[in-house]
Amino acid sequence: MLTTHALGVAIMLILRQTIDISRQDAWISVLIGGGLCLLIVFVAVKLSQMFPNQTFIEYIQEVLGNKIDKVVLLLYFVQWYSVIGLILREFSELMKLTMPRTPTWVIIFGML
Repeated sequence: MLTTHALGVAIMLILRQTIDISRQDAWISVLIGGGLCLLIVFVAVKLSQMFPNQTFIEYIQEVLGNKIDKVVLLLYFVQWYSVIGLILREFSELMKLTMPRTPTWVIIFGML
């Protein structure tokens, strides 16, 4: 269910915003962003295969060392906490297309 919502949000909301900002160069933005995402996914998959019985937090400490891992993990959690509101809002906007009379706060509370 979340995959379907994520694809819907990406296609309907994020892609539209990308086209609005970059206009005729939108295809370049999509290619660069897609390439970076594929690279990040590739690295994440390889790391998780190298450390199969550890969580991200556990193996990032082994890979980066004691001092750098704290900075990376802090940035990781700050990024998620700053983006979670946007994700909930985008999902609720997508759900409003199928349930237009449902209040937004009900949809967001249900997703939380």
